[in-house]
Amino acid sequence: MGITFIITGFLHFVAPGKYLLMMPGFVPFPLVLIYISGVLEMAGGVLLLLKSQSRKAAYALVILLLLIFPANIYVAIENVQLGGYMSSSFYQWVRLPFQFLLIWWALWCSKPIGNTQ
Repeated sequence: MGITFIITGFLHFVAPGKYLLMMPGFVPFPLVLIYISGVLEMAGGVLLLLKSQSRKAAYALVILLLLIFPANIYVAIENVQLGGYMSSSFYQWVRLPFQFLLIWWALWCSKPIGNTQ
C-alpha cells in the first residue's frame, strides 16, 4: 500500500490536470492543494513502509483520504469527464465506497505483524 501512495502522489506532479478537473470550483488554490496532497501521499506512503512509523502514517493517510473524499463526490455528482473509463458515471459512483476500503487497508497494513485484533 505504501508503494501505491508513493506512485499516486507522484502522479499529482506528472499529471496535475486530471486532479484539477476533480476540484470543485469553490476550492481556493486548487493547484497548490494538488501538490500538497501529492507530497502528503508520497510521505505517507514512505512512512507506511517503515515499521516504526506505519501506524502514524496510516492515521495521517486516513485523514487525507477523508479530506479528499468531497472531490470524489463532486466528480460523481457532476459526472466530471476525466477520460476513458474514469468518465463513466458508473465508475465514478462505484469508486466512492472504495475510499473507505482504502481507509481500512491503510489501517490494516499498519497493524503489527502477528496482531489479529
